[in-house]
Amino acid sequence: MKPWGIAALLALVIIAGSVAYFGTRPPGTSSTDASAKHTAWCISAFPVPETAAEFVDRAHNYHGECGGGEVIEYDDLGDGADRRKPHARLVLRIDMPGHQSTFGAQPPVTACYRMAFNRVGLTDGPDRIDCPADVSPLDIPNGYEDAFRTVLAGLPPATTADEVLGALRAKFPPLPVDEKTGRPWRAPRLYVSVKDGDVGITADAKRGRCLEGTRFANGIITVRFQPPPREGRDTLPCVPEVPLTTHRPPK
Repeated sequence: MKPWGIAALLALVIIAGSVAYFGTRPPGTSSTDASAKHTAWCISAFPVPETAAEFVDRAHNYHGECGGGEVIEYDDLGDGADRRKPHARLVLRIDMPGHQSTFGAQPPVTACYRMAFNRVGLTDGPDRIDCPADVSPLDIPNGYEDAFRTVLAGLPPATTADEVLGALRAKFPPLPVDEKTGRPWRAPRLYVSVKDGDVGITADAKRGRCLEGTRFANGIITVRFQPPPREGRDTLPCVPEVPLTTHRPPK
């Protein structure tokens, strides 16, 4: 075969391989890749968390800067005695809504990433993977509204965020078991703010499911699900500062 023919054949092989790779690669975009990398490096900043659950807390902390996705799986891999070996592994799911841009319509995308950490920091990933099909549902179970009302009504005038969380967890019903996976639901994330006699609590189940509760210093209590955003407006964060502002009664 002539040299130019060999070069053309190699080019075709490379192109075919690239098409096959990107055609079978798990869903995701450059934007979800960048978001996953930011989260991975951010949650492994010094001091590096000691357990997988502590990595999750960093990832889901609305007041931090590591957000951008939801941890749907996490495992402790060892005691971390060997600083070089991974001791925690997470699977992060990133949901990006579709939008219109100057380049045309961008469809929504859901991408999942696996990453691992040792005592020094990020040691593997984040790598795109197919999102697990058997992830337990994340939602707000029946009974959470009643627990919010009961706890808010029974709080002493002076309380702390830890006392509020403890009272809530004591009142919550057991998590339902998902029929498909046989696993309990994943509990929504709880956030509490206590300031000047006002108490705000939220339960965040992602994807627009947010239960809000407040008890103001004057005794007024409100509990409701956060309404969907009005057209043209972004979804409000599921943090206590929102209901403490939007539910505040007029003076």
